[in-house]
Amino acid sequence: MADGYRDLKHPPQLMTETNERPDQTRAPQGRQRARRADVHIAREALKVAKPANEQIGPWQERAARLFALAQRGQIRGKQDPSTAAEARALLEAVTRRRLDLQQSIETLPVAVARSSRLDDTVKALDSITNVLERAISLSAGPTG
Repeated sequence: MADGYRDLKHPPQLMTETNERPDQTRAPQGRQRARRADVHIAREALKVAKPANEQIGPWQERAARLFALAQRGQIRGKQDPSTAAEARALLEAVTRRRLDLQQSIETLPVAVARSSRLDDTVKALDSITNVLERAISLSAGPTG
């Protein structure tokens, strides 16, 4: 290199007036504030969704297991009433949690209420509800 920095692994970089490298300068205030607002909205939405989110994984597992048991019972022609009873009890818990979440969402500022985090939580609860309703339907047998 003709600039005399051949032996250096990292040649020196230009510094700005504030002794910061150009790539380390701060984002313009407007963008920074917008980013902070987005982070605040996401955090507030997460606080509201957290109780439901903590239950979604275990509920999905139970719902899938109950659906598989109901399918197996239908194939064998032997419905197990305990499968339907457990699915109904879980469906009641999921429905109650979704209602609580929906009521909480209604009290939030519009920007937080529209958060995709909350939408995803509601969709997950609805998905569990659908699986449980199908399990109950299968468990009820052909006359159900």
